[in-house]
Amino acid sequence: GSGDAQAGAAAAATPAAVSTPLPAALEAGGAGAGLDAGTGGLPPPASEAYLRHSIVPHCYRKCFPLSYKSHLSHDIVLMCLPCHQVCSVYDQQRMAELGQLYSAPLQQDNQKYCHDQDVATVRSAARALTNPKVAIPAARRVELQRVVAAHFGVPDAVPSAAQLAEAGALDPRKPATEWAPHAERVVAALGEGSEAIQRFVQGWRQHFLDKMQPRYLPPYWSVDSRVANSTAHKIGDDDDGVLASVDGGEGGQASEDTDGLPE
Repeated sequence: GSGDAQAGAAAAATPAAVSTPLPAALEAGGAGAGLDAGTGGLPPPASEAYLRHSIVPHCYRKCFPLSYKSHLSHDIVLMCLPCHQVCSVYDQQRMAELGQLYSAPLQQDNQKYCHDQDVATVRSAARALTNPKVAIPAARRVELQRVVAAHFGVPDAVPSAAQLAEAGALDPRKPATEWAPHAERVVAALGEGSEAIQRFVQGWRQHFLDKMQPRYLPPYWSVDSRVANSTAHKIGDDDDGVLASVDGGEGGQASEDTDGLPE
């Protein structure tokens, strides 16, 4: 399939069309097919809706040192929905590769909690005892009562209604003590120093070029463009760290930059 995207500075909305094979995950849905229809092979008009796509996934950038959290115009592109879907599939593939490289599998992001079987057993016993629709033999009822009572440290007592209610509301999940998000582990594995982060960001830029093959990038767009925003300082406490430049441009305001792109 072929698709159109707009790439470059998000504020400038410079057109960038792409022509790239669809990943297998999207072939069946036909995403990206026939996007040039009615445009004469040119990118769709700027009035059409586009999505902001981060060349470096946000999950990694939010783990960077402050001066690297700024979304430089090189790393924000505008894409039509089909191209965004294609690029997202490629990005997931690269994230999986990075997970293998840095021993931070994506699957472990689902392992933030572990299952406490003992707590689950107590909860099941309490819920069975308080379920009026369940007929429990007397001997079995005594066993279940002992399970709940033992949880409260009184194994020989009959649990009260309040204890049964509390036990029935227990959550068998508990935080995994050594768990850390995939992106946090990857960025930590890069090590300290600007060169490691610069290579990481440039690797994502090259990945974007190789996979999406944009044809309308601005002539001054470069994989090797600077990565850090040396004029940024923190002015807020949101999860990104709101950034402002020393000359007064802030939070999405365009300011002059040495590489010719707005911040």
